[in-house]
Amino acid sequence: MARCSFCNTGASFIASKGFEFLFSLEGEIVHENVKTTGLTSISEEIPLMLSENYYFYSSRTLTREEIAAHAIAADPHGRRNLTYVILYVVKTGLDTALFLRIAKRYRVEDTAVSILKLLNTWERPDEPYMPDPAYVKEKLKEYKIQ
Repeated sequence: MARCSFCNTGASFIASKGFEFLFSLEGEIVHENVKTTGLTSISEEIPLMLSENYYFYSSRTLTREEIAAHAIAADPHGRRNLTYVILYVVKTGLDTALFLRIAKRYRVEDTAVSILKLLNTWERPDEPYMPDPAYVKEKLKEYKIQ
């Protein structure tokens, strides 16, 4: 855990590239170059229960594809997490080619490919960490996402 200069508390760094970085912490940060991302941003479109806040330090605006890739990078093998990413992908209709390029940058391309494969085939994925398609369909119905 590293000390966060924006909030004066401990933060968990997830990934970095150049002067941009992805991190989580308990609490909120208000700083012009710190944006919510991952499940924190996804919860603005799909009401989720969260225990951590995910942030991205950057001077630019984040795309939906980055937000989805950040959520995967934060927990690439968590079924609950991946279920919410799948709901977000369906709800926002994000650019899948861009999503895959960004996922590759964060070294979660395999998980992103599995998500898109599930959405294209609705068959049970080979990966044990992927959510069951029937469960995903149930959640899509529950959240009224088509």
